[in-house]
Amino acid sequence: MNKKISAEEFRGALDRHASDLKANLLLAQGIIASEAEGEGKVKRTWRKSLVLALAMILTLGTVAYGVTSIYRTVNWKGETEADVQEPVLVEGDPQVAGALVELGREMADKPENEFVTAWYDDGTGKNELDVLNTEAYPAKKVFRNVEDFLDYMSGVETLTAPSWFPEGEYESFLAEVSFACRASGNYELIESGKAGPICYNRFRLAEEDAVPYEYLVNITMRHGNGYVIQSTLWPEEGEAATVLSGEETAQAVTVKGMEDAVLFPDRASTADMDLAMRRALKNPVTLKRPYYRDAPQEDDVKEFTDEHIYIWKGGDKDLEDVLKLFAGE
Repeated sequence: MNKKISAEEFRGALDRHASDLKANLLLAQGIIASEAEGEGKVKRTWRKSLVLALAMILTLGTVAYGVTSIYRTVNWKGETEADVQEPVLVEGDPQVAGALVELGREMADKPENEFVTAWYDDGTGKNELDVLNTEAYPAKKVFRNVEDFLDYMSGVETLTAPSWFPEGEYESFLAEVSFACRASGNYELIESGKAGPICYNRFRLAEEDAVPYEYLVNITMRHGNGYVIQSTLWPEEGEAATVLSGEETAQAVTVKGMEDAVLFPDRASTADMDLAMRRALKNPVTLKRPYYRDAPQEDDVKEFTDEHIYIWKGGDKDLEDVLKLFAGE
């Protein structure tokens, strides 16, 4: 297999892995554009700052990322700080990208309680676990209406569900809740195999060991607005809320139940985050990630102390209802 991944396929991968990009979603937009324009390959450089953390599983193992030459980071008080950054691109092998896309299609029909890790193996052993060549497909539950999602989330302590949803007729509703294994439990390895150049491990996660660590909600309204809401556990407090470019601004706001909340009132693109929030967990959660290759590693267990919530709104940019999603009426 030697196909070049297209911009459309990259968007599809981006949609499937918004959890890995979160606040840096805007960084991928320039790459989509350059991909369409046929921009040449750039030196492959890994930047840890492009991976935002649940680091349960490591990466979107495909094409490329980029950063603008100048951007400002925003902390949880809405304060910005100028920073200068040379353009950095990270490009993966198109063969790996294509193989992971195909495996992803197969994994779309896997059982809810299975967790799959996958990595590229070219036979040399040199870069089989390079972060750009790995992927994971979490154990997860899927909900297609608001009532079922909220009913399930009423029993979840690790993540905060919205207290209000937009009124009106929905074109579509899709929510996915992803699970990891509590530290005292175990992933049951049920198969190790290879699909073309991709090796994989399939695990079964017992219900009693499954802890919700993330959800992603996509809503499309018939009148044209759309919403993406993402909540994820986070291992530390001191990360930036997002990055800003140009004349964009940030504003600290108050949202019930949240330690910090930052609103971004003048984002022009629907791909740019409109609200970021942080909540400190009353009881930190220690989770275990499933392993690649043939054995667990010492750093596979991590404690999570915070919950981060991010919201994007498409359509009109009146952000009152964005705040209402968690603040209520």
